[in-house]
Amino acid sequence: MAHPVVPRRGPPYAAVVFDCDSTLSTLEGIEELARNTSEAARAELASLTERAMRGEVPLQDVFGRRLDLVRPSRADVEGLAARYSATSVPGAAEVVAALRALGKRVVVVSGGLLHGVAPFARTLGVDEVHAVGASFASDGSWRHHDSASPLARSGGKLELVAALCPDGDVALVGDGATDAEAAPACARFVAYGGVVARSVVLARADVVVRERDLAAALPALVTEAELQVLAQDPSHAPLVARARALVAARRPSLWIPGPTEVRPELLAECARPMFGHRSRAMDDVLQRIDAHLPTLFGLAPGSTSRCAVHSCTASGLMEAALRGVDVARAGRVVCLVNGSFSARFVEMCASLELPHVVVERAPGEAFQTEDLARALREHAPVAAVTYSASETSSGAATPTARLAAALAQHPEVLLIGDFVTWLGGAPIDFDAHRLDFALAGIQKALALPPGLAVCAVSERYLAHARRAPRRGWFLDPVKIVETHAERKPPMTPTISLHLALARQLEDIAAGELERALAALPGAPLPPHPGRGAAAYAARYARHAALRERVRAWAGTVGLEPVPRADEASPTVACLRATPSGPAVDFAALVKSLKAQGYVVGGGYGALKATTFRIGHMGDHARTELEALLAAATSALA
Repeated sequence: MAHPVVPRRGPPYAAVVFDCDSTLSTLEGIEELARNTSEAARAELASLTERAMRGEVPLQDVFGRRLDLVRPSRADVEGLAARYSATSVPGAAEVVAALRALGKRVVVVSGGLLHGVAPFARTLGVDEVHAVGASFASDGSWRHHDSASPLARSGGKLELVAALCPDGDVALVGDGATDAEAAPACARFVAYGGVVARSVVLARADVVVRERDLAAALPALVTEAELQVLAQDPSHAPLVARARALVAARRPSLWIPGPTEVRPELLAECARPMFGHRSRAMDDVLQRIDAHLPTLFGLAPGSTSRCAVHSCTASGLMEAALRGVDVARAGRVVCLVNGSFSARFVEMCASLELPHVVVERAPGEAFQTEDLARALREHAPVAAVTYSASETSSGAATPTARLAAALAQHPEVLLIGDFVTWLGGAPIDFDAHRLDFALAGIQKALALPPGLAVCAVSERYLAHARRAPRRGWFLDPVKIVETHAERKPPMTPTISLHLALARQLEDIAAGELERALAALPGAPLPPHPGRGAAAYAARYARHAALRERVRAWAGTVGLEPVPRADEASPTVACLRATPSGPAVDFAALVKSLKAQGYVVGGGYGALKATTFRIGHMGDHARTELEALLAAATSALA
């Protein structure tokens, strides 16, 4: 059944709806009931619960199965109320009391069992409870749950909340996929990640609360005037003070051009126990990564090009790529420079004593086919060409197809590309565009911690590099590629980052993450994009949508992008004041946004004083971008 989408807005709200499990209590009730079942049953149940809470499977497909695994008695379910109370999240009762003091309607809507949830809710001061009923035999043994309950199926919480609050004057606080599904029926969805932070849920939220103390959610549920009323009441003043302190201490969200925000699940991968880098476990991780790198770099079917991972930053692979250029036999390096990061190739050529020439474009301008064609004529013989596909300092993107066209008659010239703020944000056609060495770090559009770099390398490059006399050791490109192919890293690799990369590539390919990140504020989830290459394409489409949204927003507030539309980076927006508009103090703007909880990038290099940058890349959701732009609009005003 379709329901009207409630417009997004801030408080006040007539009603506030809370989930129970992992929101008001730290427990997942079904897992608590399963404590006395077998280890296998508990493992299956935990897996089913997590998949349902992430929205990977319909709730109705797992709800009955989970209870059949446990078959709790009436005493078990009723006893759950006491365990809920013993593990209620900090601030839960205080927040409920404060909302009730303001005259709010407070409701608990849970997919848990009514016999356990309702008594717990009453201890918090909530009398209106909606949960799933259960039937027991005369001896108290389990019979079945109420399969007709809307809370036992996907989409049911949306229907119920819409029915309970048909005017949409309600805020919802929860942690699971069913809460995110119900967001369109509410004026605000507050994702509570203090117990379990699920990225596919956080992505749908208007406000994210990561603190364990539920007091941190209070400022998102009431107006400033209502907070002041509470602060004047001695029984609520400590809660208000704590809420303000928690929000003030909240870490700002990263919107710089990298590193960017890292999902909780990926940080958890980095915290896994270590194992030997010559073990089967390491081999398995590398295989998981290699299953996706060809898709990420756009290798053609049957390609002879190879991908690799190296435990260094992208700058390390920039130098590695140059170490494989045999200038003594093949000629000089042409460095295409249109900003500070493409100029890094020039510095490296100088330090490696490689003969080179610099071809420049103004910051914010992309290179044209004729720029390279002219350089190839004037500076022959040329061994290699370097460039930045996405120049991070200015947000300008040089389409690789333009350079490939200039190189069509020069098969001997190597094309080396920096895709640092491109990889994972837009497609790369490595073989189709005759690239020879494409490199990137993982801390930009792949949204991982820094310290690991990936590359794709052509067989032609490797044949050329094997002749280079001074490849070094740690940054020897031939060693990097060949040892990766053998699953034998030449040194101890950054195992934690390898684990996180493997998980991220698999999550992207599964499609559910991209589905959540692409959703518009308050709107129902878009169709599932599919898996594998289709899911990666959905990621690229989301980045393109973020770029277009920022460019459109800029025109409404007296700003303009530095690069033109067909030369705009998929991941970095560099914005300046329009010539006819008022001057903007961009340093003050950056400072104001930080005070509002958003860290954006200032201008860089030649554009330092006249621009600021937004890194709309990685796992940022469209809902989050809207919040950032609203804050920026306020700051500019």
